[in-house]
Amino acid sequence: VEGYLFPSNQGDPEGTGNTDTGSTENIGGADDKAAAKVGKDSKGNNSAAKMGKDSKGHNLMASKSPEVSESNTEARSSETKSTRPTPTGMRVPHKVCILGGPRTGRLRVAEELRNALGLELINKVSMLSSIANQECGKAFAHLESKAKATLSAAESNGEDVDKEKLLTISEMTDILKFFTQRPRSRLRGWVLEGYPTNAKESRAMKAAGVVPFQVFELNCEKEILLRRILGQDKSRKDAGEGQRGEIALLENYFKHNTDLQQHFQGTYDNLYCLNAGSSTPWHLSRRAIELAQQSMERRRIFHAAWRNGEPARLYGMAITQEQIQSKLSPEYGWYCPVSWKDDKALRK
Repeated sequence: VEGYLFPSNQGDPEGTGNTDTGSTENIGGADDKAAAKVGKDSKGNNSAAKMGKDSKGHNLMASKSPEVSESNTEARSSETKSTRPTPTGMRVPHKVCILGGPRTGRLRVAEELRNALGLELINKVSMLSSIANQECGKAFAHLESKAKATLSAAESNGEDVDKEKLLTISEMTDILKFFTQRPRSRLRGWVLEGYPTNAKESRAMKAAGVVPFQVFELNCEKEILLRRILGQDKSRKDAGEGQRGEIALLENYFKHNTDLQQHFQGTYDNLYCLNAGSSTPWHLSRRAIELAQQSMERRRIFHAAWRNGEPARLYGMAITQEQIQSKLSPEYGWYCPVSWKDDKALRK
């Protein structure tokens, strides 16, 4: 839907449960404190002002220099106001998912996005390793043994593993929510590499409020990826133990890939398919960074308009149909006359 969202005085403009859309630190207080400090001159007198008494014994503050006046105070106040961050200059944290089969360059693209945009890099192995090494405090101490078992199962390709000892989708979603809601992840944004792997996991993410603004799918034909795993002149019969593990991941990826793409495209309209078959990892990374920067700029404009009390364009904001339906007007329904006006589609 190419529409606009009209702001209200309260609430989360994106409907993601996060109202922290930009830095609004008060940086004027330091100037006021600095102006209140009084030093001494060579004779030991107050350099900024002299104290005296009137006929009734009241204290008087007389400025030593005629330049120290109300006009200076107003000028200092105006300088303080001018240095406050404005919506047009705020940094909007970004949230990205990188999906794709093995040997598509997922991790390389995720690392380049992290380096270029200052995002937190998160993946399943790093999260579970943190829990297994007791780096998350007591939050997930009860899942430590399951985290270790899930890591071991991933290394052994799930062979001869008791599934009851592994993390459930619900538990994995709780872990993911914890890592994406940490202060630095909320402030800087995050890039999630290699997760979710199926539609059930993605639906659990939606229910938990873990919503990526963009999903980059690194597409590649199955036979090309198989040749990358095995080499040009080998068949599946010649595969070693590590290669068999990658082949199992490849089969699982193509088994769930269509449903996963349909979920993100149908729910958020935020899926971007990049060709990992003919493009180099460097080219894929450059394209992903370019698309991410465009999305961040759209969201910055959205929040700037929202704070100014103006209607804000929804395109590219990963807004669900449920969120749009909750704000439909009875007069226009799904149609938006403001977008018609901006696109010069209205006729007299």
